[in-house]
Amino acid sequence: MLLKVRLAPPTCETPNPTICSRNVVPGCLCKDGLVRAKDGNCVPLRSCKAPSKPIQFPDPDPSECKKYEVFDACSAHCEPTCETPQFVICNKLCIKGCVCKAGLVRAKDGGCIPVKSCKAPSKPIQFPKPKPSECKKYEVFDACGAHCEPTCENSHSGLCNRKCVPGCVCKRGRVRAKNGGCVRKSSCKAPAKLKNKSNKADRKKSKSSSH
Repeated sequence: MLLKVRLAPPTCETPNPTICSRNVVPGCLCKDGLVRAKDGNCVPLRSCKAPSKPIQFPDPDPSECKKYEVFDACSAHCEPTCETPQFVICNKLCIKGCVCKAGLVRAKDGGCIPVKSCKAPSKPIQFPKPKPSECKKYEVFDACGAHCEPTCENSHSGLCNRKCVPGCVCKRGRVRAKNGGCVRKSSCKAPAKLKNKSNKADRKKSKSSSH
């Protein structure tokens, strides 16, 4: 072993010495003609194991394409399907493979079929809409804003989300009470805190008037 010099020590991965950083670290180097192996020992360069090559899978053979398929040298990952029948913006990744012929799309079962043969997507469950005739006393039918009607607790300033919900709402001038009925705003029961405040204010008034 020799004293370390200003060149980075050669290894199996970097056998040619490179310029070392300014940080000088004392230590032991392999003798001339030897390099540092992964296990830390000094070995001749010819004894270094060749770097493992990445596993390469064989390219698909154009003759392996099935019925209604053709070989594509680059965009096999971007072919249209029943879910995405229109060509979409594809990334730059280049993948060889078999794709459906022009005018056909890839179905869920892996076959190639015309777009018109694709099964329509399942529709969401729709619950029956309430009928205007089902509205109760002091109610009217609203085709869209049933979730935004004013209540005794919330008078709604008119700001409502865009969700459209049909249903029965209280007539103009009335609000929805806790029991589900439609009452005038003046008939709403005041919250307990407000009642206590109003009672205290009434007592003060009565005391001041008695003096």
